[in-house]
Amino acid sequence: MGHYYIDNLDVEMFKLGDEEHKHLIKVLRKQVGDRVQVTDGKGGIAEAEIVSIQKQESTLQLLNRQYEVGKRDFSLHIGVAPTKNSNRIEWMVEKCVEIGIEKISLIITERSERKHVDLPRLQRLSIAALKQSSGTYLPVIEAIPLKQFFNALPSPTPKMLRMIAWCEDRSVTPHIAKLLSGNHSDIVLLIGPEGDFTAQEVEMARAHQFQPIQLGNKILRTETAAVYGCCAVSLFKNQ
Repeated sequence: MGHYYIDNLDVEMFKLGDEEHKHLIKVLRKQVGDRVQVTDGKGGIAEAEIVSIQKQESTLQLLNRQYEVGKRDFSLHIGVAPTKNSNRIEWMVEKCVEIGIEKISLIITERSERKHVDLPRLQRLSIAALKQSSGTYLPVIEAIPLKQFFNALPSPTPKMLRMIAWCEDRSVTPHIAKLLSGNHSDIVLLIGPEGDFTAQEVEMARAHQFQPIQLGNKILRTETAAVYGCCAVSLFKNQ
């Protein structure tokens, strides 16, 4: 069973209303005295006991808090160009959250088909995916121009791995698996738009220590490539 979500575990009581209240009472058929699990999306989980049920809301008491539950020994940050069809980027966010990811940057590139994204909606979808998958860490989601994305990166260290998926020079570009075999704890992966990154954008990435990689022999959709990369990192890190 998935979690319920509240943004602060440092309270004694909280309320569930609307759809979550209906799910708790009508679907799960919980009653006063029953317990469920909640998370704050920052690594904290707690048991919550139902203390009262009204027509429109339920009141629960937090018990047995734990922190840094499910914390990974690496972080994954994917920068991906938003697709023209918003449903595809929503699907990508949902699946990456289910698999596990620390940050998603929706990067605006020269060939981006979409310049605006509905961040509040994506954040709501990420919370739903976190609850469904019983995750404990909610990723940061932002929209940012590519140049600003590069400028915001910290100085590189030996523990960092920065990769950019690029469809050119496929015969000499290593597969992502080759680079993931190293002992890196801070991983950043860039995925371009349907028309790929421009040569100038790739050179800009190289200047910030990004290494071009490929994701296999097939040309993947943007959202598929992001999920592929997320899966590959989790697989190689065994998490």
